[in-house]
Amino acid sequence: MGIILLADDQRDSRARLQGLLEGQGFAVIAASSLAMAVPLAKSDPPDLAFLNISRSRDEGWTACRDIRRFCPKAKILLCIEGGPTEHEVALGREAGADEVIQEVRGLAQVTKFLEAASAGHSLTCPECQSVFRLQQMPVPGSRVEAQCPECHFLIGVMSQGQEAVT
Repeated sequence: MGIILLADDQRDSRARLQGLLEGQGFAVIAASSLAMAVPLAKSDPPDLAFLNISRSRDEGWTACRDIRRFCPKAKILLCIEGGPTEHEVALGREAGADEVIQEVRGLAQVTKFLEAASAGHSLTCPECQSVFRLQQMPVPGSRVEAQCPECHFLIGVMSQGQEAVT
């Protein structure tokens, strides 16, 4: 499944959300501050970034802009405890956020973003047409092997597509 960057300076909140996401099979990179989130995103680009900006809105807009610049394909959610104002939503979108939402308490709030984060990790077996999710995607220029859980056909997956392994 996809890689999720989670930045939240509130340890309990971060641990709770990290546990929920990892329980769904996502690889989670956790940061205890927005300042730490940007270099982490730069070194290991996420599919989805959750940034809790409740305590530092200005730093949040800046982190969002930087992550958007380094990771143009990532979905970015800015989370604000108690919910954002219309002005904060506008500032977030201007900074490059896909959405500015109330702080995430459960996965139901963000299901569509989780599906988008894992969409590139689905694979159709050329042998039996079964659809399954990859646990990891290859980095550009590399290849990983995946085995269909239904028929056990071995598939080589490259960053630009798939091929049967002979």
